Amino acid sequence: MLTTTEHIVSDVFEDEFVFCCLLDGHIFYSYNKPGTICDDSVMKSIFSHYEKLSTERPLKIIAEMGLHSSMSRQAREFLQEHTKLAVCEAAVIHSLAQRMLINFYHSFKKHQHPSKVFKSSENALSWVKTFQEVEIHNSH
Repeated sequence: MLTTTEHIVSDVFEDEFVFCCLLDGHIFYSYNKPGTICDDSVMKSIFSHYEKLSTERPLKIIAEMGLHSSMSRQAREFLQEHTKLAVCEAAVIHSLAQRMLINFYHSFKKHQHPSKVFKSSENALSWVKTFQEVEIHNSH
């Protein structure tokens, strides 16, 4: 899990399965807690929180799976059927089983933004910081 004391943390959402927040005002961080199996309702909560925070502009995303955490079939189906506008997306995994799950997910789901898998949250953070923020200009 990223050390949040080194960042400006806001808009925290947490339950027994996941911790989500906005880091430094432009990075959406989602952490599936160790030993949890997230179902589609958890994925819907994560998506809802992201949508609430990204109304002004797409965000950079870091999605980290805690040790021994996984997703149910319903959660994987939800991810396959739903997309989100993002600047970039980094997945952080800690086991071979998680890598297989992410690789399977990426084989079916093509992102419209750069995405990459990492073994450490620090490397993922360094990678997402290389991308420029995107502003959405509304014409009224």
